[in-house]
Amino acid sequence: MSDTPPLDPQLAVLTAEVAALNEQLAAYADIPRRLAALEALGGGDSFGMATSIGAGTVTQAMLAANVAAKLLSPGVYSARTLRVPGEKFLASATKHTFVTLEVTAKASTATVIGIRVGGVRIAFNEIPAAQAFASEVPFGFVVPAGLEWEIEANAGIKEAASNYLFLN
Repeated sequence: MSDTPPLDPQLAVLTAEVAALNEQLAAYADIPRRLAALEALGGGDSFGMATSIGAGTVTQAMLAANVAAKLLSPGVYSARTLRVPGEKFLASATKHTFVTLEVTAKASTATVIGIRVGGVRIAFNEIPAAQAFASEVPFGFVVPAGLEWEIEANAGIKEAASNYLFLN
């Protein structure tokens, strides 16, 4: 006799998972219609105004078009990858990328953990020497397509690891 469970319960679980995924997909497909309806009611977002970004204006209709074109479609996180401080990393030459990063600082060592994107420091965290245990510091940031990112070299860093989520 086999230890494999009967196919019917497995099929029921998979069918339920597929139905849930189809509901999520339907919600994404409905975004352009909902945003167009909001814009028709108020001439902009739900407060009746457009969102200003830089010199241009992004309307709900433009946002809906981007969603419809799957420029903002959800993706899947990459596998966790160990990173060496001081090295530069190219997340993607063609896609904007959300990076999740965990940096572990050595115990009892004063450390400044700095993150750079395109050569510009975008974030840092200072850990005092008085801290007697290793500290994990999380970071989340977007790397524009074609730019490199890095963790500033520092002897007080014990380990660093990241995951990528491609945004477009």
